[in-house]
Amino acid sequence: MARDEIKTSGGHLLGYTKADGNGRKVVYNSGGQPLGYYDPASNTTRSMGGQILRRGDTTAAILLDRE
Repeated sequence: MARDEIKTSGGHLLGYTKADGNGRKVVYNSGGQPLGYYDPASNTTRSMGGQILRRGDTTAAILLDRE
């Protein structure tokens, strides 16, 4: 599956997103560690532990929160 990279304006890789087999979009840091995911069925962005972080697809915000 293709990955969509998320970079700073200077070109530094913050992380990336990839679709998983369940239709969710998982966000990873630049080291490949999964940080959370967007679940379109519930329209929520969640931590890897399943805690709701936000409504809607805000996977990129997870990376920005960690910067």
